[in-house]
Amino acid sequence: MLSAGVLACSFLFISAPWLTVSLSAAESATSRVVVTGAAAVPVLIGLILAYLAAMIVATLVHPIVRNVALGLGVFLAGTGVGIVVALVVSPLGFVRASISRVTGISDVTHQAGVVTGISVDVWPVVTAAVLIVGLAGGVMALWAAPTWRAGPRKYERRAAAEEAGSPRDLGRQKEGPTSDTYESWDKLTLGGDPTGISKD
Repeated sequence: MLSAGVLACSFLFISAPWLTVSLSAAESATSRVVVTGAAAVPVLIGLILAYLAAMIVATLVHPIVRNVALGLGVFLAGTGVGIVVALVVSPLGFVRASISRVTGISDVTHQAGVVTGISVDVWPVVTAAVLIVGLAGGVMALWAAPTWRAGPRKYERRAAAEEAGSPRDLGRQKEGPTSDTYESWDKLTLGGDPTGISKD
């Protein structure tokens, strides 16, 4: 699917800098911390991988399982969009681990006093747009799933069965000579001609 291919490109965006955190010089020896998307939202990688897996499974399985896989893909893409939007709106909660690693300050209140500003790069917005494309693709695939054809193996098996004949037909073919044999023995026992040729 095109949406799955587009979403796969988001791995490049996740490795880019998403947030730049400015720190108070009085509280930290480092004045700035650059946070990548993978560091800010590590769960996003798992969501994208699960989405891609669901889309691949949807092309290979039974229609009922296909709908489940597509529904799961839509849910994962929507969850990813919600997480990225939350990061853009309130980024402080997504940089606490990076601040703690650089400054050694883990207290939430103290971290808020150390941070003097957070700038959001363009990559979260790009990633959100890609996730929206994946979400729309999943919804469209789920809507069109009933019209998808089954896998070719089903039709190959059906064609092979038609060429070979059904088991019922084969059974009838086997029963034919047996019933004729019984009738011939009956005629022979009654003194008749089992060949069916009358003698005049």
